[in-house]
Formats: sequence, structure tokens, C-alpha cells
Amino acid sequence: MAVMAGPVEKNPVIGFDLRIKRIESQNCFFKQIKGFIVQKMIIRAIQEALKRANCVVKEPRMKFQLSLYSIEHRGKVMELLAENDCEILSEDPEGEMWSISGLLNVSQELKIQKRLLAVTRGNAYLETSYYGL
Repeated sequence: MAVMAGPVEKNPVIGFDLRIKRIESQNCFFKQIKGFIVQKMIIRAIQEALKRANCVVKEPRMKFQLSLYSIEHRGKVMELLAENDCEILSEDPEGEMWSISGLLNVSQELKIQKRLLAVTRGNAYLETSYYGL
């Protein structure tokens, strides 16, 4: 597992797995192999394998708890969550309030928070925590 830090949509973490199944070296004939040469061979073989490798990026997920203070905005909020590929785990009506919990991708969090303010006119609160890959 490797982690790269940097601003991707202003989110600091991207996780990725690196698996090397087989490294082949062909036409390598050495009369005398020293430790330093072996290290260079290994590094070059890994570099070559990485050049040919397929890459799958797994985006971290965030668990969210969304509280709506006015039920009239529920339809627009559900559309917003659906547009951003959020997985809704539960909905809980509490009188005039509505509570929604689920999972969202890290890269979508800031976009949802900005749009949520416009859609609900400030009548919502979004709380997030790290969930995993």
C-alpha cells in the first residue's frame, strides 16, 4: 500500500496498491556479480515492470452524516447525493429534521458541501469522517 500526498480537488490523500507478479530479465549474462550490481539490476527490473504495469486507483471513502433542518429541501438534497455517487445507508426522520447517513468519495466532499449550502440555503449540516478504501 502506498500513499501519495498532494492536492487533488484540495483533498490530501490518495491511496493505491502496488502488486508486482513477475519480473523477467532476459539476456543478462554476468561473469562476476557484485552486491552493488545486483541492487542496480533489481532497481532497473522494477522500473521496467512499473512502466509496463496496469494501474488501478482506489479512492478513499468518507462516511457522512447529513442533518436537514427543513424537510422541503429533501428532494433536492437526494438529487445532489445521487449526482455525486453517494451511497445512502440510512434515512431517519425526526419531526421537522431529517437525518441521512452514507458513504461518499473523498474528491466529492468539497463539491457537495458547496452545493449543499446553495441548495438548502444553509438549512443543513454535513459531518464527515474517514471510512477507508
